[in-house]
Amino acid sequence: MISVVMSVYNEKIEWLEEAIDSILLQTYSNFELIIIVDNPLLPEHIRNCIENKRAQDARIVVLYNESNLGLALSLNRGISIARGSYIARMDADDIAFPERLQCEIDYLQKHGVDMVSTNAVIIDEESRELRERESSLENPMQLLRYSNNIVHPSVMIRSDVIRKVGGYRNFKRSQDYDLWLRLITAGYQIRTIDAHLMKYRVRSSSITKEGRLEQYYINLYQKNLYRERIRKGSDSFSEDRLKAYLASKRITDKKNRRCIKAVNILDNQKENVWLRTIKAFLIFPSVTMRIVINNLKKRYMLFVNRREYLK
Repeated sequence: MISVVMSVYNEKIEWLEEAIDSILLQTYSNFELIIIVDNPLLPEHIRNCIENKRAQDARIVVLYNESNLGLALSLNRGISIARGSYIARMDADDIAFPERLQCEIDYLQKHGVDMVSTNAVIIDEESRELRERESSLENPMQLLRYSNNIVHPSVMIRSDVIRKVGGYRNFKRSQDYDLWLRLITAGYQIRTIDAHLMKYRVRSSSITKEGRLEQYYINLYQKNLYRERIRKGSDSFSEDRLKAYLASKRITDKKNRRCIKAVNILDNQKENVWLRTIKAFLIFPSVTMRIVINNLKKRYMLFVNRREYLK
């Protein structure tokens, strides 16, 4: 019924074991776990760990990439052989709560929607719980026009739907955001379960932090593609166009550090909103203004939705 798709690259062995075990110990048992190893130089002890897990549980399928394909193409490879009616995502450093798959498939079948995600508990590299990450609405589709508010590894989607839209496109970052925007453009329905069913690990040296400014521009590019599809019915995405777009932004390590600093200031809830906006603007004006405008749009959308709900 469910194919859980997980890509492995450079995760610690203890994280990987926790991630795999959290799926194998689900209360819902009718699934296969497809593990795609996207690192030809994966250390032998981690490779042995994966093979031992496969030997112990026939539900595990392992694919080895001959070269590093990246997350998007690795996930597509897993999806291409998936036998389940539903595809569930999982990262190799996260932990699923035991009832995750059962809750998600129950929701999809009860409500007849195409994709569902959940809220998550944020953990650090030592598995310490930091805070709760929550989606603002059960229906996140309107907010997706402004930012990605879906926890990617918590997602379950109908397999025929993800295949119809062509799976993930080969973005270096934010592959999931592009997919969500293509789903809503095509008229598919996305919902979020108001329950914490995942532990989502944040690493100190995550790809998001290392390429924060690049991710920012990729997100802008993806939003432009979304608007293009709304106007024309299709978009002009190509990897060459994406490379040219990013090259025109002249991203440097210095600019990336400024971006991270500005975003951190904007996120500091302890400081007055006007003060932190001014501080961030002085560091990186263009990024700050776009983030502030997006936040205002999201707040307005939330206000409108709450009024409709109260009616």
